[in-house]
Amino acid sequence: MAPCQCSKLKVMNSVLDLIGNTNLLKLNKITEPGMAGIYAKTEFTNPSGSIKDRMVKHVIEQAEERGDLKPGDLIVEASSGNTGVSLSMIASIKGYPACIVAPDTTSAVKAGMMTRYGAELVFTPNELGVAAVVAKANEVVESRGAYLLNQFATPDNVKAQNITGQEILDQLSQVDAFCAGIGTGGTLAGIAQVLKEANPDCKIYAVEPEPVPAFYNMYYDKDLPIPEGIPHKIEGIGESFVPQIVEDHMDLIDGVILCSDFDAMTTMATLTCEEGLCVGVSSGANVWSAKQIAAKLGEDKNVVTILPDTGQRYLDDIYWSC
Repeated sequence: MAPCQCSKLKVMNSVLDLIGNTNLLKLNKITEPGMAGIYAKTEFTNPSGSIKDRMVKHVIEQAEERGDLKPGDLIVEASSGNTGVSLSMIASIKGYPACIVAPDTTSAVKAGMMTRYGAELVFTPNELGVAAVVAKANEVVESRGAYLLNQFATPDNVKAQNITGQEILDQLSQVDAFCAGIGTGGTLAGIAQVLKEANPDCKIYAVEPEPVPAFYNMYYDKDLPIPEGIPHKIEGIGESFVPQIVEDHMDLIDGVILCSDFDAMTTMATLTCEEGLCVGVSSGANVWSAKQIAAKLGEDKNVVTILPDTGQRYLDDIYWSC
């Protein structure tokens, strides 16, 4: 019998201990000759299927340490899906009730996962945009004396992703550029802080859906039109406004890349069919953007990005075949 190559495997005491420490995967088939190497953090391997597990766990634990969150408190959050799923899972483990306020276009799979974990769901019309989701969440907090996770503004969101940034440095000695989509901005800012501290020449790029260039306008002092609502298919990023976290960390960012629905979805399909990665549309946007950077950097350079969530939760509304 062949010996087990498993000396580093551990016994964990809780699902919470499975969060983080994700692998960094080199994407071999997505690149072309002459490009920089592209590496991606496999955040879809977190227990609930997304990178948001990191942030929710850290924010809740910090609130518990400060005494802001007490046993039995209702936790409320505005979420397009992934944070809601993560909060539902972690709240159930820790014994907190959870209420998720989300746009009514949230995928049925995500909504089903939240209810399966025992969360209460409140929906707002998608055409009113994320501002309506946030306003409704604040209303629930006020009326029910609940605790707001506050992912769009809490510094603990950024600190959670500092850990992700350190993991990247531990895994790859040379990081020349990093890109990530803007949802709350926590992933981009938190990882950027660590990478820039280690190498001030590392370039950081924000990724936005082409139809909602909110941060693009702010960064480049442009005035491109931004429609109401969420007029794109890249769920989880592009919220039609610039989150406070992003404004607070603009000095870390070296550029903004706009990605179309078509480019995000075709890249997502390529990742599935050629790299064997069943990931979500925001992963497609991140990797497409990483390819643009890699083409400009050339060989002997490395670009890192994020695969934020699994594609399995989008199978009810996004179809393709290899």
